[in-house]
Amino acid sequence: AIVFSDITKRKLAEDDLKGVNNRFLVIASSVPGYIAYVNADTLVYEFVNFAFEKSFGIPREKIIGSHIRDIIGEDNFRYALKYINEVKEGRSVSYENTFELTSGRRWINVNYTPVFNGECKVTSIAVFSYDITSHRQAEETLRETNEYLENLINCANAPIIVWDPQFRIMRFNRAFETITGRKADDVLGKHLEILFPDEQVGKSMDLIRKTLSGERWEVVEINIMNVNGSICTVLWNSATLFSA
Repeated sequence: AIVFSDITKRKLAEDDLKGVNNRFLVIASSVPGYIAYVNADTLVYEFVNFAFEKSFGIPREKIIGSHIRDIIGEDNFRYALKYINEVKEGRSVSYENTFELTSGRRWINVNYTPVFNGECKVTSIAVFSYDITSHRQAEETLRETNEYLENLINCANAPIIVWDPQFRIMRFNRAFETITGRKADDVLGKHLEILFPDEQVGKSMDLIRKTLSGERWEVVEINIMNVNGSICTVLWNSATLFSA
């Protein structure tokens, strides 16, 4: 006796799965970010894309089947292990660290996502990473620039003050502290009018409002009141700062 079974649906499903896998491989291999799949139990690589392979300068066939430690190094592995353990518990996590790649030491943002089987057990870890070195360098350059400007402002002999469009004090250098008897921490965020003699607040603020239209002062006289009650006549020069 010959028994036949119709397996058309199963074959079609297998073909569909192959098509999905092929599309995934094409996408994963073409994106500039680093993509990898790691076995959650053994922590060996099951898949890496071309960008990952190129970044470490190691052939893909040597990476797949290798332990994470052997590819990213002992120090990076120890740093990553606490995040890996969180992923094994079913949580997605991300962190930043430096890695020694073929292009040199680079800052990398690493994202771990758990992959579950039908029994809700984490079987693999999907790793999506991208290079943020230029971003970190820009942050460092901005930090250095800000420190440089802060030092210039604070060390200048001339009193320097900056206010926002609501006339709240944003910068107040040491020279301004000297002529007012006020500390920067006591005035930052407060309205400019606290600096003027009570009877001159209206006139002083009328002059200062003109700066919002972009009017640039060369020499304008506005009196400042010290906390001890004395009044100092100050020659003001102004520059309006615009956003992009």
